[in-house]
Amino acid sequence: MIMSSSDKNDLIKQAEKHAETQLEKIRQDRAERTKRLKRTGIILIIAAVLLIFTTVTILHL
Repeated sequence: MIMSSSDKNDLIKQAEKHAETQLEKIRQDRAERTKRLKRTGIILIIAAVLLIFTTVTILHL
């Protein structure tokens, strides 16, 4: 099947739009993952501090 120039241009535009949409989705997913990792890191640090505090308190009894 032979495609006309305008059909090719339309197909290219659709492909570019699709690629742009996918790239934006990837960026959003990455930002969400980074945010989740930061939150998890903060929770782990707080848990470690509480564990150390509890250990020191018990050892001094």
